[in-house]
Amino acid sequence: MKTIKVKGPIVSNNTAVFYKWVGWDCCSPGMIAEALEDAAGEDVVVEINSQGGVCVSGYEIYTALKGYSGNVTAHVIYAASAATLIACAADKALISDAGIYMIHNTQSYAEGDYRDMDESGDSLRQFNEGLLNVYEKKTGMSRKEIQRLMDDNTYMGPQRAIEYGFIDGYIFDREPEGNLVQTVVAAEIPIMPERIAKEIMAMYKNQTTAPTRQETNLQDAAEEPQEKEGEVIMTLEEFANQSDEARAELEELKRTMREQGVTSERERMKALDALEGAVLGDDIREAKYGEHPIDAPALAYQSAMKSRKAAAGYMEDAVADAKNSGAEDVGIGDADAGEDKTDESDGMAAYVNKKRGGWNGAVK
Repeated sequence: MKTIKVKGPIVSNNTAVFYKWVGWDCCSPGMIAEALEDAAGEDVVVEINSQGGVCVSGYEIYTALKGYSGNVTAHVIYAASAATLIACAADKALISDAGIYMIHNTQSYAEGDYRDMDESGDSLRQFNEGLLNVYEKKTGMSRKEIQRLMDDNTYMGPQRAIEYGFIDGYIFDREPEGNLVQTVVAAEIPIMPERIAKEIMAMYKNQTTAPTRQETNLQDAAEEPQEKEGEVIMTLEEFANQSDEARAELEELKRTMREQGVTSERERMKALDALEGAVLGDDIREAKYGEHPIDAPALAYQSAMKSRKAAAGYMEDAVADAKNSGAEDVGIGDADAGEDKTDESDGMAAYVNKKRGGWNGAVK
């Protein structure tokens, strides 16, 4: 059985070239098509840990998976926005105990007069039709009810996603097959506008040797890079000094990344605030300002695992005490006896219904 990893934003094939160039996680239709071709009809597991991205790329991936000859199983860790299309394309969609699933309306940016705004609104409604088709086929719910969930930017913990029919069951109800990788933290790298990615890459078209890797931290871009024999690696500043056009592109890139970085950090803080009451205050403060800041899904996962370990430790002590007491008919049961196995993670996912989803251009 082959494993296909979907990590980071869903982007176009052209933009994926830029993401790979700077070493960022992403998923594109071309990457999925290549992985399916390599699988050659063998059953595949698609591990999804993505905040979504470009809607049309999600549609293309959905179609490719639906047309694949082998069996497709989705393992959902974090599937939001356009990434839910990938989960819906699978023959069976399973979710981690600490998983998150989120749906919303397609979104875009527009400018112009009232006619342009009307046209943009109608376009988004048509993109929504595709999502409604996919979700209706997967869940059997009415389009009206699905539209309500999309309007509400609905985040779902594991149990709710199963109840609505978006997910078929849990990954870990039985012994995992093969080497499964479980991670909750989704890559929160902003989606690079395709125009900028194309123009930056085009700057190298006439060069005999292109850089194999750029500095990804713009603040440290002027540092002296290490070179390997036969390779030429230049910093972004050196690249910008080649021409006024190159410098303008770099400034545009910096501005875009700053704006998206501020928005991403604001959303991270809001999501962590929404966990108040479900997670200890000290843990929230550590997640916000500690040495290793994390986002809300990661904190929910850590808290769930902590609760499970505490429960397991309590049961071990209880069993030991019962044996030492000499009682023969102590009802030990399961560590989760009397309680739904997903109470922690599903409850912790309540924060997300306060959060508003990611951007796209018709982007999910």
